Amino acid sequence: MSQRYRDFIWFTCLQPALMQLHRQPRWALSMLVLLTLTLSAVLCVAAVLYHIWFKPLPYPQPQHLHLMDHHRQGSAAELTDQGWPYPALTQLLSAPGKHTLLALYYAEEVPLDTLYQKKINTAYVSGDWQTMLGAELIHGHSNAFLAAPDTQSHGAVISHALWQSAFGGTPDILKHHLNINGVRHPIQGVVSPGYHPPELLKPGWQPELWLPWRFNNSEYKGYWKSPDPHIR
Repeated sequence: MSQRYRDFIWFTCLQPALMQLHRQPRWALSMLVLLTLTLSAVLCVAAVLYHIWFKPLPYPQPQHLHLMDHHRQGSAAELTDQGWPYPALTQLLSAPGKHTLLALYYAEEVPLDTLYQKKINTAYVSGDWQTMLGAELIHGHSNAFLAAPDTQSHGAVISHALWQSAFGGTPDILKHHLNINGVRHPIQGVVSPGYHPPELLKPGWQPELWLPWRFNNSEYKGYWKSPDPHIR
């Protein structure tokens, strides 16, 4: 930058601005506060938009995860309902394809044959949710979920919080069972305390118990016309 250009910037821009600030310090302070507040508001909006639209999901390969919805339209092309009919989803899960599909049925279950009688947020899962959703187990495994949905064996995975509240954090947790709807499920695994499952049913609702898909007690298994509100 030449000396002539620097002199031009100083005498035509910077020097008059500094003189104006010296003559009216209150005005300068008010402008500084206004600019600071404006910049803070812009940064807050940008942070919110990033977390809503652009922040990657905290799961392995988030760019490959897609949430599938099911819509049905009437004769006039109007939307009649939204949600998965149970038989339709069952056929989709059994159809061959190159993509891995994961269906979840959410319910609140009360275990039988145990002193713990509180409702447990439960997710019945159709496949290898541990790998797809990045759930780390601190005890055991989740092999009961690996088979096809109609051939899954008995087995349960519980959250770290449920392990502490219902079983007192006992180290022999893998020797215990949970009786859900008359079916005894051996506890096969405990999820790490830092795992945050997706809140697909409603905000703030997270499962504490994971069971194989075929043991869900849906009332819509034979209904083609009505979507099951518990399926995601």
